[in-house]
Amino acid sequence: MKNNFFVERKPKIYLNEEKEPYKQLAYICICSSAADYGFGNLTLEESLINVKSSLSGVEDDLNKVIKLFMNLAHSRFKNMGKYTFSKESVASIPKKDFFNALKSFFNTKYIEGCILYYTGHGFDNATILFESPHGNYYVSYDEILDVWNNRKYPNHVKSLTIILDCCYSGSWVNKL
Repeated sequence: MKNNFFVERKPKIYLNEEKEPYKQLAYICICSSAADYGFGNLTLEESLINVKSSLSGVEDDLNKVIKLFMNLAHSRFKNMGKYTFSKESVASIPKKDFFNALKSFFNTKYIEGCILYYTGHGFDNATILFESPHGNYYVSYDEILDVWNNRKYPNHVKSLTIILDCCYSGSWVNKL
């Protein structure tokens, strides 16, 4: 006897304006202070300073979170970017460019929510560190919230989830 009670169907995903879009959650994953232990000609003291500021597990954490999102809920999660910041990374972008990317992310019309995952250094004043060969910078809770509050489609993009894998992540909760 054939059981017809259970039928698995994958959701339809539309990303054009002619059809009702399937609402997705989009995510951006960021790691900063990624360790690069090829110190070249540094002195022992300079090497120890670099090891203390570099975090050896952040890039691995980042890749695990991306893999988790990719495996969840029939592609309900859409990857909108991966950023790796370090003193050695040529892919590290300046603060202005990062905030332009964040604005674009928050202004994506065909998603219902945004997830921002960060792993790296956090501080007790509700800031996170972005390292770059062009100079480090800090991003604050208030700066991210300002971009979020000024998004184009607040009726479409309704939720923001921030996941912080860093020291002092609780300082962001205190700002709520």
